Amino acid sequence: MKYFYISIWLFVSMQYQTFALSEEELKSGIVPVSSNTALTTTESGMSTVDYILAFVRDSIFALMALIAIAMFLFIWARLVTARWNPEEFKKAITSFIYTAIGIFIVAFAYALVRLVAGIDI
Repeated sequence: MKYFYISIWLFVSMQYQTFALSEEELKSGIVPVSSNTALTTTESGMSTVDYILAFVRDSIFALMALIAIAMFLFIWARLVTARWNPEEFKKAITSFIYTAIGIFIVAFAYALVRLVAGIDI
């Protein structure tokens, strides 16, 4: 467990390293900010709100993938522990079918949203 904490600490420290900047580098890095920074666009043409929404969308679908993996592992455990009990086996298979249908619905909804968002009217 000690090595796990050390690896997390190393990862975080590498991500948030601070560098000593000279006074000239600090002065040249100061950029005036407009009053409405949430709606300003960057070089790529996306606003800050667009970046936040893209992050939330990607996070939700990553969470859904983790939940799907966890459900399949849970169903596998139910199948293993069924021990040829027809009632438990039927419950596990039903859960598998519902999980597969749920994953299909999530993927279809994601594709539909991307399709509708890509239409230029």
